[in-house]
Amino acid sequence: MENVVKLEKSKIDKITKSLDANNVVVIKNFYKKKLCNLIVNHLKAIASGSMTSYHPIKIGSPNFYRVNYDDKRSYVKGFFHQFNYFPWNQDQLNLFETFEDAFVLKNRINKIEDKRFFNPLNNSDCTIRLSFQFYPSSRGYLDQHSDPVDYHQKYLFMLSLSTIGKDFSKGGLFTTINNKTIYLDKYASTGDLIILKANKPHGVKIIDENKKYNPLSFNGRWMVIFSTNKLIDNKSVRDSKKV
Repeated sequence: MENVVKLEKSKIDKITKSLDANNVVVIKNFYKKKLCNLIVNHLKAIASGSMTSYHPIKIGSPNFYRVNYDDKRSYVKGFFHQFNYFPWNQDQLNLFETFEDAFVLKNRINKIEDKRFFNPLNNSDCTIRLSFQFYPSSRGYLDQHSDPVDYHQKYLFMLSLSTIGKDFSKGGLFTTINNKTIYLDKYASTGDLIILKANKPHGVKIIDENKKYNPLSFNGRWMVIFSTNKLIDNKSVRDSKKV
């Protein structure tokens, strides 16, 4: 992927036009597979050696690792591991510097300032967040839902960290176009960027449903969401909802 800073406005306009026509855009090889695999291995080590926890999205919250096993408190039901990173914290891999291009491109396509929400300490009511998600073989899924569209975002950006046919065989990220279910992992593999409207129904179909579940295995589907989230006290933006 060419440097986002140098990306021509005409190319951004072309992407936006396609999204507004209810399409999904996949940008191939946005990040190198070697980098993606390095990050996944790092996350596996964290999951193997850390206790799970949960913290709300508010200024000062630490980075944290959690599991959601059909948690009834969730706005959207699912079965997955989640690794959360906030821009006010440090991390070993400098992930926000690594993924800055993706967030800048997201803001440009959403037609807001390049680095808005990068530093929520400056009186912002939203923040960027890295949400790495792992859907284990046999059990991992996320119910179909839509995400809020407001001043903070209109489109969702997700990076595939797995490849169907290699890391898992069935299920995966899906959306609906003209009442037809489209499985997006058929078109995107490790390192590819997926962009779609935030309010477009989407979810993750159960991964390798017929396989035997191994709670200690990290086989399955990995992804990272380049999130822009409201802070917990922000009441003007709705929550995600099941559809």
